Amino acid sequence: MKPQFSLCSREWSSFLYPSLTFSKRVALAFGVLLWSTVSPLVAAQVYVSISAGGDRYLRPSVVHTCAVLETGVVQCWGANTSGQLGTGDTFDSAVPVRVMGLIGATKVAAGYSHSCALLATGGVRCWGDGSRGQLGNASSFDSAVPVAVNGITTAVAIAAGQSHTCARLSDGSIRCWGSNSFGQLGDGSSTTTNVPVVVSGINTATSLAAGANHTCATLASGAAMCWGSNGDGTIGDGTTTTRLIPTAVTGVSNAVDISAGRQHTCVVLGSGGAQCWGFNQSGVFGNGTLTSSLVPVTVTGMTQATQVSVSHTHSCARLSTGALQCWGNGTYFGGPPCSRSFRALWPASTARKSFQRARHTPARYATMALCCASVPTPAASWASVAKRKAARRSLY
Repeated sequence: MKPQFSLCSREWSSFLYPSLTFSKRVALAFGVLLWSTVSPLVAAQVYVSISAGGDRYLRPSVVHTCAVLETGVVQCWGANTSGQLGTGDTFDSAVPVRVMGLIGATKVAAGYSHSCALLATGGVRCWGDGSRGQLGNASSFDSAVPVAVNGITTAVAIAAGQSHTCARLSDGSIRCWGSNSFGQLGDGSSTTTNVPVVVSGINTATSLAAGANHTCATLASGAAMCWGSNGDGTIGDGTTTTRLIPTAVTGVSNAVDISAGRQHTCVVLGSGGAQCWGFNQSGVFGNGTLTSSLVPVTVTGMTQATQVSVSHTHSCARLSTGALQCWGNGTYFGGPPCSRSFRALWPASTARKSFQRARHTPARYATMALCCASVPTPAASWASVAKRKAARRSLY
């Protein structure tokens, strides 16, 4: 099974503040494995896919994380207001808890307040907030336990947005369900649906990404297609016009991977380069500027990228060497000012084991890599626990 990488979807949380109360740690579990609480569990188990959902900018009480173990079991932790932890109740948890009745999972995707898992059989199960139909089970009610997505039996990849979900099927087509206010389902309408609909005109998709309210895919031809909300230029077609059907990203012809955030999108090219477009908050384009763009711009100095993952205010790429490079805003939520931030502590071997699209980096593997840097910066080599603790103490 191919290991997956992901960033925290909307912002990084910090393990640097052990003085936080239990309730605040739960509220801050933006997909970061809290050092003092979760690390012993993580060290004893192997995760093959991990994804963090929620949005601290809109509603901090929904942030959560889910992960797939190599055994096919799924664990989640964080907020559970809508049952997004899949435990059959709505109690928050600051430690990983097992999702009920779910085995044989290979990948996981966490949305705003719902979660989904891809099964080895090709089926998809979702749980949590169902108010916009994002569970895909022909219902608009929440479910605190996994439910089967209607009609999906050959899925090979999944992606979860704010209130919508998509699956890439083995035949190269894409199905989406849930909120469609901005056309993020790609069926040519803005009608929300609680069952999967066919994304118009796509039958050779090779990768899939869901942003907050837009969706993107790469095709076998190397083209990149996006659809949905485009107010910040996240579609990359040179306009800010909402797109109800897949629209070609301007100038991209050899894309191999794609990741969609709230207000920007990035793609990896076959050459090893990367490009980004949309809103360039905090330098998320990695081109040395803070200038936004409606069409792709090149990430400075990137030549060995194989995968990319973006969040609200930063972006990271995994290189062919197994190393990582990150750019954008690396300030922790509630953390120290930029002048007191420090570089990531990140081993290449760990990077190869923890890469999943869309949302998360465990704190035991790395502190946040950058602080408001507008060009990619390599993560530092692995350091000892003593050095990490010393770095943590120096921030007070």
